[in-house]
Amino acid sequence: MKELKFLYETTVKRQVEESVVETREEQGQKIEIKRTIKKAKPIKIAVLKPDRKLFKAAEMFYARTLSENLKAGLLPYSLVAKRYANDGGPLTEKEKSRLKELRDESQKLEKEFFALAGNDTSNQDNKNDLLIKINHINAEVSNIQNSYSDIFDSTAEIKARNDTIEWWALFLIYANLDEKAYLPLFTDVDYDARVAKLEDYENEADPFIIEVIKRLSYIISFWFTARDTITQIDFTTMERLYIDTMSDYKVEETPLPEEVKITDKTPAPAPVPAPVSVTTPEPTPAPVPAQESPSVSTPEPVVT
Repeated sequence: MKELKFLYETTVKRQVEESVVETREEQGQKIEIKRTIKKAKPIKIAVLKPDRKLFKAAEMFYARTLSENLKAGLLPYSLVAKRYANDGGPLTEKEKSRLKELRDESQKLEKEFFALAGNDTSNQDNKNDLLIKINHINAEVSNIQNSYSDIFDSTAEIKARNDTIEWWALFLIYANLDEKAYLPLFTDVDYDARVAKLEDYENEADPFIIEVIKRLSYIISFWFTARDTITQIDFTTMERLYIDTMSDYKVEETPLPEEVKITDKTPAPAPVPAPVSVTTPEPTPAPVPAQESPSVSTPEPVVT
């Protein structure tokens, strides 16, 4: 069997219930008290390192999806951008000026970020600051572009790009759920079967599985944009940024009491958590302005 290689490995805590038995001595007799406690168990997850075959499959998927989008009547990005340029666009002159300033600043910060290459930990604080600044700029750009972003999101290229990022997530997300070996989270068969598995996960709404998908999709989206220019420290930074700014996932742990009374011999059943409503995040690609080179932006979770 071919040895698996990964771009990035990490862990996500999963809430599990375990039975514990405590022994107490009362009036010369040993009494066993059973309890059900909640524990946070770290589960290994990873992003698979794709080989040449997988890259070719992804390229074919994008080309095929783009062709299908055009045949379905979706306009190409360049045509939509040209029409908006000819009509003056929906933005005021002040908004256009501010948008240009933000894009110039974002490109400058991105160059500084990628200039801090390698795994030198002395640059880590600077890289973290740069990522946070880029994230804030992208947020302001998104607010300005809200008036017309939906139109560009519906172009053939952007939809094909979104679908391709999702395709990568379905093929690259691995997990060691049984603590024996890494396995693909969405089965190891074709694309359609993996999409069906994703739908199953969405219906089950397991908070742990949803968090794994969101977290690694976020990281994969970042990798899709930057590719070979990122390091292990960059992956760690992006995960930290996701946890701090986007994730609300939490697990509970039950502390063992110092003293146990005899009346605790038959514990009450553990409460069943309320169902978690999960909205699958839609892929949010980096904005690609017309006639400008695409910029690297902080990615969003992309699995739909």
